[in-house]
Amino acid sequence: MSEPDLRGLFAQEASGLLERLSAGALELEAAGDADLVASLFRAAHTLKGSAALVGFDDVAATAHVLEDVLDGVRAGRLQPAAPVVDALLGTVDALRQTIPRLLAGQDAGPAHVEAAHRLRAVAAGEAPVATPPAAAQAHPEPPRGAAIPVPLDRLDRLVRVAGEGRTARLRLAAALGPAATADPDVDAALAEVERALAALQRETLEARMVTLERIAEPLRRAARDVARTTGKDVDYALQGGRVELDRAVLDALREPLLHLVRNAVDHGIEPPGERAAAGKPPAGTVRVTAHRRGADLVVEVSDDGRGLDPVRLRDSLPGSEELADADVVDHLFAPGVSTAAAVTDVSGRGVGLDVVRTAMGRVRGTVTAHGEPGRGATFTLAVPVTLEVVRCLLVAVGGERYAIPAHAVAALHDAGPGDLVALEGGQAVWSGDDLVPVVALAEVVGAAGAGTGGHAVVLAGGGHRVGVCVDALLGQREVTLQELGRVVGGRELVAGAAIDADGSVLLVLDCVTLTSRAAARRGQATVTDDGDAGPRASVLIVDDALTVRELQRSILERAGYAVELAEDGAAALAALDRWRPDLVLTDVEMPRLDGFALVEAIRARPELASLPVLIVTSRAEEADRRRGLEAGADGYLVKQAFDERALLRAVARVLGEEDPL
Repeated sequence: MSEPDLRGLFAQEASGLLERLSAGALELEAAGDADLVASLFRAAHTLKGSAALVGFDDVAATAHVLEDVLDGVRAGRLQPAAPVVDALLGTVDALRQTIPRLLAGQDAGPAHVEAAHRLRAVAAGEAPVATPPAAAQAHPEPPRGAAIPVPLDRLDRLVRVAGEGRTARLRLAAALGPAATADPDVDAALAEVERALAALQRETLEARMVTLERIAEPLRRAARDVARTTGKDVDYALQGGRVELDRAVLDALREPLLHLVRNAVDHGIEPPGERAAAGKPPAGTVRVTAHRRGADLVVEVSDDGRGLDPVRLRDSLPGSEELADADVVDHLFAPGVSTAAAVTDVSGRGVGLDVVRTAMGRVRGTVTAHGEPGRGATFTLAVPVTLEVVRCLLVAVGGERYAIPAHAVAALHDAGPGDLVALEGGQAVWSGDDLVPVVALAEVVGAAGAGTGGHAVVLAGGGHRVGVCVDALLGQREVTLQELGRVVGGRELVAGAAIDADGSVLLVLDCVTLTSRAAARRGQATVTDDGDAGPRASVLIVDDALTVRELQRSILERAGYAVELAEDGAAALAALDRWRPDLVLTDVEMPRLDGFALVEAIRARPELASLPVLIVTSRAEEADRRRGLEAGADGYLVKQAFDERALLRAVARVLGEEDPL
C-alpha cells in the first residue's frame, strides 16, 4: 500500500476517532460510566497507534497524553470534572487542526503541544491555563449531520463535469507543449487547476456515498419472513454495516443480497429437528459481512446450514461426473437451476442464483460460492465501491490505447524474449515465486496490429491469475467512466469509455471479463487462485484500527498470504466459527473482546487449541508481553515503530516457514 493511500485511510479513521472522543467527552461529564470511559480510551489508543504507523509522531504523542489521562479516569485516579473535560475537548480540537496540516505536508504547528500541556496540567491538579474560545464556540456551527436533499442525477452530472474538467486540463497542457513546464507560472497554474478539480471530483463522489446499513432492515426482515414461512428458527447478523459505497452500487446490491439471504434461510438452514439430529443448535445463523478490499467492497452472505454438497448438486447436472467440485458448485449460477425439492412461494420456480450473477455483471462485480456438506455455505460478492471514477493503468497495444482498472493489476513485468519461459500451451512469466501464463492482449481484444508485447500485466480476478502482454505502459490515471450504450453494443469486454487528453475515446476494459477471456485462451496452462500456486497460508487479522488493518493486509497479501479481517475479538470468534485460518494476528486494545481474551477463548476451544496466534500491539511493557504469552499466544510483536520486515519474519516464524527475507 502506497504512503498516500495509507495516509488517506488514516485521515478517514482519525476523523471518526476524533468525533467519538469529542462526543464521548461531553457525555463523560454527565455520566462517566465504565463502558464510556473504556470506549474513549480505546479511541485514543487506536489514534496513537495509527498516527505512529503513518509517521505522524506529533499526533501520536498527543494521543498518548489523551490515553494516559483517560487511563487515569478509567482507574479512578482522576475524576472527569469540568476542567478535565474542557482540556480533553481542547486537545481534540487541536488535533483537528494538526492532522490536516500534516496531511498537506506542512509542519504540525503549536496547537497540539499547547493542548497537551494544558491536559497534563489539569490532570495533575494544577489550575487550568486560560485559552481563548475556539471559533466554533464563539460562532456556533450548524449541526454536522445537517443535510438537504439533492437529486442523485445532479450529483452524477457534477462527477461527470469534474471529470471533463480534468480532461480539459490535460488537453490544455498537451496543447501548450513544452511551454507548460518551461514557464513556472503556467506550470503552477495548471497544477492548481488540477488540485481544485480533483478536490471537486473527490467531494462529489463522497457526497454519493452511503453506508450498507441503509439496507440492513430489509435484509433482516427478509430473513425473518422466510424463517416464519418455513417454520425455522434463524438468528440474523450484519457486520461491517458502516462501510461506505456509492449509492448506485448499493441500489444494485439490494436485490442480490435479498435473494441470497432468502436463499440462505430457505435452502441453507435446516428445520430445528434436523439441526438437533445433526448435533447443531436449533436456531440457525445467517450472517452478512462487509469490508473494503482495495477499490472493491466485499460482501459475504454465510450460513451454518446444510452446506454445498457437490455429489447432490451433480444430480441436477447431467454429464458432470468429470467436473471438479468447484465447477459443479459454479453451476448453481446457471440460468434455470434450482435445488429446491418442491415449488413453494419462496423458491423452486427456476429463478435461481443466475439473477445474482447477472446483477453483479451490470456493476462489474463477481459472485462466488463455497461450502462443505453439513457445515454451511458462503456466497461472496465483490463490487467496485464507485462506478463513476476508476483509477486505471493505460497501455498501448497494436497502435491502440486501452485502460485497465488498476485494482485488477497484480504486478507488472518485462516480457522480452529473455523474460518469458516456455509453458505447455504457450508462455509464462515469473511473478514472485509463481509462474503465471501470459497471452497477448491484442488477441483478447481483437486488435488489428500484432505489436511487440514487451511488457506483461499480471491480472487477478474471476478466480484466475493470468498475464496479458502489451506494447507499452503509459502510466496510471483516474478516468471518469461514460456509458457507451449503442456505440459498442454488447461488447462485454468494454466497461465504458473516457475522453483522453487529445480528445480521443479511451476504452476502459472490464477486468473480470478480460481476465476470464485471457485465462480461457491459455486453457489448461492457466494458474488459478485456488490451485497449487495460490496463497501459501491464510491469516485472520484482528484490529479495531482501520489504518492498521489495511496496512497489515496489504503487506501480507503482497507476500502471498490469503487474508481476512475482523474489527475486534468478538468478530474474530464469529469468523472462526465458519473459517479456519492458518494464523490469527491480533491487536490487544479492542472493544467487546480484547486480544488477551481472544487468545484465551481460542485456547479454550478444543478445535482451535492448536491454532497459531501472534499478538501485534503497541503495548511494549514487559508485563503485557508476559500476559499475552501466558494466555497462549505464540508470539508478541511490538508495533510502536512498525517494520514490514519484522512482521513478515514474525509471521513466518510462527507458521514454521523459512525466513522470507
